[in-house]
Amino acid sequence: MFAALASLSDDIAKEVQNYGSIRRVPAAATPNMRNDMYLVSDAIRLLPEAGAKFDATETASLKEYRGDLEAGTRFIPTWVKVSVAIALGLGTMIGWKRMS
Repeated sequence: MFAALASLSDDIAKEVQNYGSIRRVPAAATPNMRNDMYLVSDAIRLLPEAGAKFDATETASLKEYRGDLEAGTRFIPTWVKVSVAIALGLGTMIGWKRMS
């Protein structure tokens, strides 16, 4: 299990390094990379439950790495937030009578 996790983490690091940052990864490669990042993040979360023992330094390092992975995958662009807010506002303005 550890070897597979290390291999997948290395693949993610190599891809990010090749493009310079996550933002520069081509759209066609983005879904696969995001899935790999989700998988690694969840695997790291489950390691202690699977019986893995780490010292304080290793735990801190894994926590930081998991935080970096989540920062790269769990975000909502500002334009999406604004679009949803506008859509909800317009929907409420148009259909307010139906809600009461």
